[in-house]
Formats: sequence, structure tokens, C-alpha cells
Amino acid sequence: MLLILAGLLITGGITLRWKISIHVAVAAFVALHILEDQPFGAAVAVAVVGILSWSRVQLRHHTSSQVFAGAVVGAMVSLFALLPMSD
Repeated sequence: MLLILAGLLITGGITLRWKISIHVAVAAFVALHILEDQPFGAAVAVAVVGILSWSRVQLRHHTSSQVFAGAVVGAMVSLFALLPMSD
């Protein structure tokens, strides 16, 4: 829950200055979490995020830079879950 809130705060903060794709950020976060333990999970996550990114650009809701930034933010926040927690 804290990671989801952190992701929303980060993307919301960026969007105040420069539009970022929150759809793609959420998709990257969710896809990596759901598929992390599956065979070929990373490849499937990349494909899902790639298709969503393509659609956002095709619909002219975002530029390629904005969807790329969203994917990076979503992936980075997702990776924080893998960091060991200190006691």
C-alpha cells in the first residue's frame, strides 16, 4: 500500500510540472508485481507496458517521452519492494 501511495505521489508531483503517463506507471508497477515469479514474467510485463505505451501515444494522450518516464517511475517504485527491509 505504501508503494502505491509513493508511486502516486511521485507521478502526481511530476505531472504538476510536466505531464507523465500515470496509466503506464501503474501498469509497469502492477505487471512487475503480478508477474515477478512467473516464467517469462519480465518479458510479459515489458510487452504489456509496451502495448499500453504505444496506445497512449497513438491516441495522442502522451508523447513517447511521457510514457517512457511513466514506465521508468512505475518500474523503479516496484523495485523498492525488492529491497530488504531493516528491522
